Amino acid sequence: MSTYPDITIPTDIFLTKIEELVDTSENNIAFQVILPMLTELLGYKIEWVQMEGKLDESLRKPDIIINDKLGRRLIVEIKKPDRNLNSRDIEQVAGYLNISNVEWGILTNGLEWILINHSTLRDAKFIDKVVTRVKLNFNKPQGDEHPNNLKYFSYTYLFEKEFTRYQRDLQQFKIYQYTKGKDTSWKQYRSAVKRLVEYMEQYRNYYLELDKLHLNDFLDYFKWLASNPSNSNRSLNKHSNNKNRLKEGTVKTQYRYLRTFFKRLNEKKFYSSNPLEFVTVNDIVDRLGDLVIPKEKETLAVTPEIIEAIFSQFDTGYNPLRDRLTFSLILLGLDRKEIAQLKEKDFEHGILTITDKVKTRNLKLPLGLSQLINEYRIFKKQKQIKSDYLICKGSGEPLKEGSISWTINTAIKQVSDLNLEKIQQYLIKQYIIDTNDVISLIYLTGFDFSKISHVLSWDEVSNLASNDSRLFKKHPFNSFFE
Repeated sequence: MSTYPDITIPTDIFLTKIEELVDTSENNIAFQVILPMLTELLGYKIEWVQMEGKLDESLRKPDIIINDKLGRRLIVEIKKPDRNLNSRDIEQVAGYLNISNVEWGILTNGLEWILINHSTLRDAKFIDKVVTRVKLNFNKPQGDEHPNNLKYFSYTYLFEKEFTRYQRDLQQFKIYQYTKGKDTSWKQYRSAVKRLVEYMEQYRNYYLELDKLHLNDFLDYFKWLASNPSNSNRSLNKHSNNKNRLKEGTVKTQYRYLRTFFKRLNEKKFYSSNPLEFVTVNDIVDRLGDLVIPKEKETLAVTPEIIEAIFSQFDTGYNPLRDRLTFSLILLGLDRKEIAQLKEKDFEHGILTITDKVKTRNLKLPLGLSQLINEYRIFKKQKQIKSDYLICKGSGEPLKEGSISWTINTAIKQVSDLNLEKIQQYLIKQYIIDTNDVISLIYLTGFDFSKISHVLSWDEVSNLASNDSRLFKKHPFNSFFE
């Protein structure tokens, strides 16, 4: 096994250096910031660097041309730190790559780094040739723009091991898959392929075209996946009796996304074959054996410890009190749209009134939740936030549904593989199991019967039902059956 650890970027050093620059011209940023990052952190030798070199016979001169002893070239274009990099800048670098037949180019203003690929991204517009973006001032613990992803700009990843080509392949798939611009499932595809790429980077010493993988390679990958959960799953596994095992649903979901990834690139002849064309998901599940938790034995791991851990994630957020209140209302059973539309007048004397076009629900809230709402009201008053909405932005504008989803799901992903939908499913199932009271659940949440029926399996319905004389005791036509 060969591994290449993530590059840890001393972000603060370079951010401070940029902030302290008196001369922020492109030339000075090149010598003070960009060249040190390229040579000290990313593995390029100063002897390979040519400042404002000519591109073949063209009169165009990019800021930096890097040419190693094997003739492999990289173009770097630099802009001022206070300039927002745009599509025209990307087109400029893509043009350099085009006229010189150079494959890789970097566009940067010191704070943001954009990696552009030319020769192997087929059928792509200039803007689609962007393979990776990184921001040195990225303030989240993880994400595609995190500074640690500067490894994909490094000499090792671009030219020695060529691992960055996996990112190119993923971008190529996006170009082919989303020709009409609708990319609602892109995050799921990206996540599935990136886990496979993470495995390949750890266990291969060089870039291997993914269409060269075989069944045994995929089996090894799923075994690795079981023992190397994502960051969002690690906390969940601490509370689980199924460590180093995979849910059957996880295997099938990963397989489905990977198979489509290979199929699309093979159809477009970017890959020469589809390694999963003749491998079924059952082949993989069967061969993994006890490593897979059968679907009927899967359980929703929602424990008090996990819920408390999610709450604690809000403590470091922009508005902890508001986020805690929002998540509490989610747990109560309200959906995002209802939360976003709540008005100040909807909460009085401990009763929350939820109204839509056809129905009104008056919920007498638990004491703790009522106190949380009142604390948030005091907070708004102290901050002089004026709004008709019960939960709002600092400007007084209502929260958007998407903003609620992002805030809650971001916190959830830090501690478990849950999401808003899974928590809602758990609420429905557990409430019915504990109370056997569907009517109260409908009133509490506003859910309709069809939504509830999709969550409960037939076996669960059978176990909950009174399958004896009590089943007909209150039947409206029972007298005709006696």
